[in-house]
Amino acid sequence: MRRIILSVMMVGAALTVGAQTIKTNFKKGDIFNYNDAMNMKMELPMGQGTQTVDVTKKVVIEIVDKTKDGYKIALTNSGVTIKGDEMASDQALSGAMKYLNDVKIVFKTDANAVIQGIDNYEEVVTAASNNALKTIDELYTKNPMIEQALPKAKMIMAVSQLLEEKELVKTLQEETHFFLYGKKIKTGDKENRSLAQGIKAVSTYTIGENAGNTTISVASVSNMTEEDVKAMLIEQMKKMGMGDEAASNLEAGWEQMKGMGMTNIDFKGNETYVFQPNGALVSTNSKSDVKVMGMNITMTRNVEVAP
Repeated sequence: MRRIILSVMMVGAALTVGAQTIKTNFKKGDIFNYNDAMNMKMELPMGQGTQTVDVTKKVVIEIVDKTKDGYKIALTNSGVTIKGDEMASDQALSGAMKYLNDVKIVFKTDANAVIQGIDNYEEVVTAASNNALKTIDELYTKNPMIEQALPKAKMIMAVSQLLEEKELVKTLQEETHFFLYGKKIKTGDKENRSLAQGIKAVSTYTIGENAGNTTISVASVSNMTEEDVKAMLIEQMKKMGMGDEAASNLEAGWEQMKGMGMTNIDFKGNETYVFQPNGALVSTNSKSDVKVMGMNITMTRNVEVAP
């Protein structure tokens, strides 16, 4: 009996070997600079052509303060350059990120840099709102016919909801490496995740080590039901400012869309993150392919330490 118990304990121990938490040991005043480059290629349905966009920016992460309970960390995106199709760029810049250029976000974290909230929220929402209003004014001035389909006031209200603190925290988690901090994972672990644009997926983790750095690879595959897809599309419409009428039109045309094969989402993605021993990001490389509403979208992203 003792031998059986010992064997069970050894098996249990073996299963937990390799489980890691990305821990941080930053110092007040640490500054990390990155170049962030993304490319998106969007093949439109029914032979309507291909649209591409390249987005580059500088990212600065600064450790503003450190206490026994956690950090205050500032993140700033600047120098955003967009080349390519305007419609594709709207797809590439998800959520509130398109309004946060040159906006310094100071967020509070726990001791492992897990985001808890935004310390300078009032400053952030004021700056982002000004950016959003400028963008919306330019859009409606250039395309006045949009007003009939989507009143400008509704779009402004929808953007204001995107800029609520909980939504901004969610965006930061989805768009940066911070979602990995504090996460206890080992090779083979699976997790249900909500990705950018509301896509639901199952992610499988692989942990490695290279020259003292920790490497985390994440392979994700969508696991959305038809109802999940419908709910996601309706949610995206609401975020754009479209109301109940648009949702009703989607419901009414759902069967027709289904017959055309436009009600499924097929997503596959691979991400690789490299961290220094102190938890600082070294690089991010990712590629994803998604088929949605008859479109094929391929997106690649590379984040590297700025020279």
